[in-house]
Amino acid sequence: MKRPVQKVFILTAIAVLVFMSIAGCDQQSAPNKKSRLLAAENMQLKKDLQQRDKELQEQKLLLEKCLADNKALKKKSIESMKDLLDKTFKKSGDEAKKLREENKNLKLQIEELKKATKGAEGQPSSEAKPSSEVQPGSEAK
Repeated sequence: MKRPVQKVFILTAIAVLVFMSIAGCDQQSAPNKKSRLLAAENMQLKKDLQQRDKELQEQKLLLEKCLADNKALKKKSIESMKDLLDKTFKKSGDEAKKLREENKNLKLQIEELKKATKGAEGQPSSEAKPSSEVQPGSEAK
């Protein structure tokens, strides 16, 4: 009877060894599979990182272009404003000069009219001009 128990024991031991070797192979393949998945994920992450770096460089170039355009527009705006102010001040200055000349002429005419009125008080009233008449060249513009 010893023989059948020994056979069963040996067969059981062999079965356990075979089972352990198969289970061990699965355990070894699991880390390999995990390593391959991690490697693939790392490669994808590197590609994503390169794509982000490329996009970042494009954004930096676009920002530099926009800043240069903004600077040029500000410069053009300032120049336009200066030109407009210069033209406005020149025009205003010319108008002021013209008005001063006109004012001076009108004051001279008033003085002449006052002198003529004082001189006309002693003379007949037919020579005195009515105040409603306007002398030539003194019309308002």
